[in-house]
Amino acid sequence: MSPDPDDRTPLIPREVAEWLDRKYPERSPDHRDSEREIWLKAGERRLVRHVLLQLLWQEDNSIVQTT
Repeated sequence: MSPDPDDRTPLIPREVAEWLDRKYPERSPDHRDSEREIWLKAGERRLVRHVLLQLLWQEDNSIVQTT
């Protein structure tokens, strides 16, 4: 069975990954946040961590050129 082309990770520009990391930084929950807000922020950060890991994989495997 051949891999689904929709499952391939697109090349991730470093600038996008760094912007997401700044926009949704790693931080502890605020005691004033509702449970829903905490889960939403956790999901945002989980996605950013995934993007950063994919970028590292791309760079480690020489898929993209680094400057």
